[in-house]
Amino acid sequence: MSGQGSEKNIMTKTQELNDSVFFAWTRVSRRSEQLAKFFNLIYVRYDRWGQSKFSLACSLIFNFAKTFFWVIFNRPKFIFTFQAHPFVTIAAKLGTWVTRKGIVIPDLHTAAYTDHFTGIQGVLGKWIWKKCPLILVHNDESKEFLGKTIHELKDKLYVLEDALPEFHSINTAINSNEIKCVLISRFAPDEPIQAFLEAVSEIENCQFYVTGNYAKATFDLSKYPNDKIIFTGFISDDEYLNLLQSSDMISILTTREMTLLSGGYEALSLEKPVILSNTKTLRNYFGNSAVYTNDTSGGIRRAIKTMISELHARQGIVLELKKEKIDDWQEKADHLIQLINRL
Repeated sequence: MSGQGSEKNIMTKTQELNDSVFFAWTRVSRRSEQLAKFFNLIYVRYDRWGQSKFSLACSLIFNFAKTFFWVIFNRPKFIFTFQAHPFVTIAAKLGTWVTRKGIVIPDLHTAAYTDHFTGIQGVLGKWIWKKCPLILVHNDESKEFLGKTIHELKDKLYVLEDALPEFHSINTAINSNEIKCVLISRFAPDEPIQAFLEAVSEIENCQFYVTGNYAKATFDLSKYPNDKIIFTGFISDDEYLNLLQSSDMISILTTREMTLLSGGYEALSLEKPVILSNTKTLRNYFGNSAVYTNDTSGGIRRAIKTMISELHARQGIVLELKKEKIDDWQEKADHLIQLINRL
């Protein structure tokens, strides 16, 4: 989950794309909403139905048809698609072939070239990307991977990270009696949550909070001390934001490469020092503002102790990085508009 209800876009809108649309087939996509708002795009979101294979198949067919006919009837100039699987981009592209108007620009989620990169979805994804003149990816590592894997895409890929959200208030005071650390989690398979819990059980004078739906845990949570570790479960956006604001440091962990985590953007915007997995992608973005770990219990424990000892020093580095990333995103977004208008 994220603090979407309590944030706004901190970027300065300098140019717009009129008569254009952003399609997202998902319950929530903060990135898609941000880009649509920044570029003045119509934002069209279609949800999924349930979790069964049958309901997902039905929603896929229905969303495909709605997207296809929306493009035909509205004839947008530029069409952005939030792509985890290829079908949203294919539906939009088919619509432009019928109308002979419109340029499709996929915005590739990491799942598009990891989870859905093999089988029929992989074949369709690679085919439709080659038909698009410009493709957005979220980090340099994704651009490098796709450019090497699919040579035809090399000159079409453009890196645009997520814009930092802006929150109404920021609290950078450090708790004097007991350090407070939040692990932002979804209890997803790529998150080494069990290693984190084993690590923090032995750390003194620190209170730990773990967000996300703990019912999805595949191991026994009851063996971890409940006076030291609090599992928040589902909380509202405001409660989530208050939890992050009141923390001294934030941890976001993943074993997956080519992934920039939304919790990391939230932490940076709130000017909170972070403990991150030691991936190339995260290192390239957060630099020396973060402490990195190898995702073992011992590595996580050492990283937390290091962060505790360096909290004050890290805050200044985090603030400078935040300023740098705001300026960098604005420059990239402005350049992207120029590229699109030349298509």
